[in-house]
Amino acid sequence: MKKISSLAVAVLVAFGASIFGYSLLRWDFQSNTSADAGAIVSRGPAGPTGPSGGSGETGPTGSGVFQFGDGSDGPLTISDGTVTTLSRDMNYSTIQWAVGATGSIAPSGFIIRATSLDLTNAPANGILKAGTAGTNATSATGASGGGGQGGSSNTTSGMTAGSTTSTTQSGGICVGGGKGGTGAGGGGGSASTCTPTIIPVSRTIPYSVFGAVITAVSRGGSGGAGTGASAGGGGGGSGGGNAIATPAVGITTIYAQTVTRGATTAAGAINFSGGVGGNGFTAGTAACGGGGGGGGGNGGYFVLSYAALAGSACTNCIYLDGGNGGNGGNGNTTGGGGDGGFGGAGGRMVLINTTTGTFVETAGTPGATGGTGAVTAGGTGGTGATLHVSF
Repeated sequence: MKKISSLAVAVLVAFGASIFGYSLLRWDFQSNTSADAGAIVSRGPAGPTGPSGGSGETGPTGSGVFQFGDGSDGPLTISDGTVTTLSRDMNYSTIQWAVGATGSIAPSGFIIRATSLDLTNAPANGILKAGTAGTNATSATGASGGGGQGGSSNTTSGMTAGSTTSTTQSGGICVGGGKGGTGAGGGGGSASTCTPTIIPVSRTIPYSVFGAVITAVSRGGSGGAGTGASAGGGGGGSGGGNAIATPAVGITTIYAQTVTRGATTAAGAINFSGGVGGNGFTAGTAACGGGGGGGGGNGGYFVLSYAALAGSACTNCIYLDGGNGGNGGNGNTTGGGGDGGFGGAGGRMVLINTTTGTFVETAGTPGATGGTGAVTAGGTGGTGATLHVSF
């Protein structure tokens, strides 16, 4: 019985020792030390980082929905002479013209998005946003205009230069109205001048890329001088450009994933030209001066963003011309004729290739200065600058 008890005790002691040793070793491992020979050994420094793994598979191409739209407004096929006037931003799947169709799209400042824009059969003015023509003066009162009011005349000198009473225009170039003609009662109103302003364009094109658009105005013509008893001719109204009332409108922007064009695309298929200036009034009373002509409107600001071009280049398929200035009104007998208005400046075009991440910007030039009025004869309005773009 003693032998069995001693053996049992020995087994229990051995088992307990193994358990204690395991616990000790486990404690030693967790505490990052070793009790071997009573020494404490610290963990060594981390080894160098291994080489980077290979690149993963290329992800799928994005759908372009954010920029080119989801096509939720369906296809737009223009098959007759109907004008499609937009009242909101549109997300077309396709846009195309049937052979022989003469209809057009009037963007009205709204954004157009499409998976496909096919200009192959687009006629002249297929996408049209033309400036409003200035009104011809018909009396001593200055005429209204798309960009600025013409100056009025009084019985002595012509009143102040034609004013700007409506919106600014794109292009960054100011367009002056013509000086009013002299009369027996004094000199005509002075030629109109203006200063460009800057507005942000974050809604239509990235502010980080283009910053802001320099805008300008088109002035009406000045009034002609009177005789002291009778008023002279009123100034003509300025031509309307592609006006920018707020950053939300005014810059015409089209996002199309694929743009197709070719030799059959008409010249001026996309037309955002400025309106012509109004003519000054011809004085009806002897010795009165004629009114100055209104300035022409500037061409528009157009942005076309695409991922791919199909077909072949179209020649002069985009027009962004400035409008011609209005003619000065004739003076009566010894009265001087009014000067012609300045021609509108060409607009501005930005082509953005989203595939390559590049863009090309084409800017217009100023229009011609209006002709100087002579005794009885009004000056001829300046010719608007031409800006035709092929792509």
